[in-house]
Amino acid sequence: MSPPPTCPACGESARLDLLSETPVDVIWDALEAVLHRAYPPAVRVRNTPDRTLTLRRCGACDLRFFWPLRAGDAEFYASVVDDVGYTTEKWEFGWVRARSAAGSRALDVGCGHGVFLAGLLRRGDTVFGLEQSDEVAARTAARGIPMSMESIESFSRSNAGAFDFASAFHVLEHVTDPAGFVRDVARCVRPGGSVFLSMPNDERTFRPALEALDFPPHHVTRWTERSLRALADRLGLRVVEVGFEPLAHDTARYVLEKRLHAAVRASVPRVGQALGAAVGFLASRALFPSRRLYEAAEVARRFDLHGLAIVARVEVPR
Repeated sequence: MSPPPTCPACGESARLDLLSETPVDVIWDALEAVLHRAYPPAVRVRNTPDRTLTLRRCGACDLRFFWPLRAGDAEFYASVVDDVGYTTEKWEFGWVRARSAAGSRALDVGCGHGVFLAGLLRRGDTVFGLEQSDEVAARTAARGIPMSMESIESFSRSNAGAFDFASAFHVLEHVTDPAGFVRDVARCVRPGGSVFLSMPNDERTFRPALEALDFPPHHVTRWTERSLRALADRLGLRVVEVGFEPLAHDTARYVLEKRLHAAVRASVPRVGQALGAAVGFLASRALFPSRRLYEAAEVARRFDLHGLAIVARVEVPR
């Protein structure tokens, strides 16, 4: 396979490192275990035509991306949309609400079931959503949220500068042309307005050894603050602020418990298995006794313990 021509974020072509190669069947088997469903061979082949998923890293901006870039089709996403958290309040929703004015004209691209827009409606904003899934769009419209299934590329041509701010929550990692996508979203925002982008943080504190949903056909890119800033610079936009979701109390406990368990097991081979389990359990409960204390002491912020999401406020030039 020939090397990819350019980085999807910054456009660099000279420094593209090969990080890993993963057999597609490994990912599909893991997806089926996570989502509790079976995918026919035709769906697997259509969404991942190559036998191996090749992950590359851009040395210029740190973006990780799979090559060739190929996003999942409508049938695949219809099977996962209700299983991966699109119907619940997200941490970054509050982050964005705190940085946008009530009474704004707001656009949410990839609005899903409209949870974020419903919150804006309650505070008096004028809202509009874009969503590509037929089934999800029908449910969202039935809740009284103004929306369309039009593509952002088409929508931006007839709605240039129409909104005070626009948002796209956990969309960028799914698209094969992130630069074009963000350019179209920004076109919908008035000069001086903001685009809010959130996605999984590839530098989060904890992740499983094999996270099937962070591979194609679900995710095709992996982002860090550095790669996000590089994308904005390429488009002539300015990152005003970046936020990191704090690591949740339960996850912090789990990470500490497992790391202490492994450390004790490695240092005391004969009794390390049982001793490590006991040490990990007791220490994690002693250090993180309750969620209330963990959050009140701002442990995640003080020790840079990052959860799933990174979110950025990007300013559209005046």
